[in-house]
Amino acid sequence: WTKFPRYGFLSKFGNISKSASNDIITNLKDFHINGLQYYDWHHKHHSPLKIDGVNPATIWKDIANRDTYFNTVENYIEIAKANNMASMSYNLLYGAWDDYKNDNISNTWLLYTDTNHQFVNKHNLPDSWASDLLLVNPDLKEWQDYIFDKTRLVYDNLDFDGWHLDQLGDRGTLYDYNGNSVNLKNSFTGFLDNLKQSFPTKNIVLNAVNQYGYSEILNAPVSFAYSEVWNPNESFSDLANIINENSLSSNNELNTVLAAYMNYNLANNAGFFNEPSVLLTDAVIFSFGGSHLELGEHMLGKEYFPNDNLLMKNTLKNKLLKYYDFLVAYQNVLRDGGTLNYPEINSGDGKIAINSWPPIASKVASFGKEFSDKQIIHLINFAESIHTNWRDTNGEQQDAISKKDMLLSINTNKPISKVWCASPDINGGGSKELEFQNLGSKITVKLPYLEYWSMIVLEY
Repeated sequence: WTKFPRYGFLSKFGNISKSASNDIITNLKDFHINGLQYYDWHHKHHSPLKIDGVNPATIWKDIANRDTYFNTVENYIEIAKANNMASMSYNLLYGAWDDYKNDNISNTWLLYTDTNHQFVNKHNLPDSWASDLLLVNPDLKEWQDYIFDKTRLVYDNLDFDGWHLDQLGDRGTLYDYNGNSVNLKNSFTGFLDNLKQSFPTKNIVLNAVNQYGYSEILNAPVSFAYSEVWNPNESFSDLANIINENSLSSNNELNTVLAAYMNYNLANNAGFFNEPSVLLTDAVIFSFGGSHLELGEHMLGKEYFPNDNLLMKNTLKNKLLKYYDFLVAYQNVLRDGGTLNYPEINSGDGKIAINSWPPIASKVASFGKEFSDKQIIHLINFAESIHTNWRDTNGEQQDAISKKDMLLSINTNKPISKVWCASPDINGGGSKELEFQNLGSKITVKLPYLEYWSMIVLEY
């Protein structure tokens, strides 16, 4: 599953029946989700599994003071495994609660914003929550030994497939207890190396928050690349750039999952996701070879995963099912190598205006990937778009208008034996062979359909 990760999430672990849990997993199976991030399933970040005596507690409070039931977590893992989905235990790599001293953590392990260890670097959380999050120095052997022991306790009692590690991005200038400057991202590689040595059979993923430390992370033994996208990476071209950066930094060995939260301000209140913004965003992520962390008990609109203010209308759900079908059906074309390129492609009849990537509102964007035996061309329809901001914060993006039977001229320097096309927007994503004319250094072909995203394949 780590070769072609299609990552989902779970975020609510209250007193949920096994039948209800099964319904949630079954729905995610319909989208071909093959790995799950168990968001905030744990108790304290520095002590994720609560123990009563020598056994796991039956119930505990998470940091937001929500009830978590051990049996619910255990049942989810069992059901997921029965459906060939991996289960990843979520936790920060360097987080401690305010009561850390009660749990044998020293203040000499913490990170500070001053050289005299007066001000701990911390992430402030609402007053109604159990604690703020204090940062521990992940480079310290004492902390690594401590949190690895706590993680071993998790693995001894819950059959997680690995650890999904989180971080909080660039924290500015930091110091250890002795006043030495600490470069936080430089500690990631060593921490992950040691983690893998401690648990060689478990998967590891670390969130590169807005690409902070992505190079250091991808030089460690992580199972795939995972990037949470924030401002200023707000354009569709930024999504593509992140996927490409991750591929290059991992020597084209790791595929990318993007945590990219849609319709962010709209999600402050109850409502529905904007369909065209979701489909355009997934079209861009999928066509560039990534996948989108967006599906769990609900679709994501916020970085706090339990937020479920926005719902999918049935039309969006049905279309999105086809997008995930498409992602699986053509995964070797979309996510298994190839060299990014930009073939020259023009409209032969003026039905569409085409520009080479990056996208421009009012035009169809094109780019490609070349393999030894074929050229892939992606066409993504921004002709009706009012902007090129993927998040579409207020849910204002306009529906695409479908276009039919477009005559295209495509430059190619190799002889073509076959042309076919496919789109998640029509015919269930099934492929259709196209007639073409070979005109020396280019071919002409009629593309039958374009709504949001169509793919053309030229076989050499």
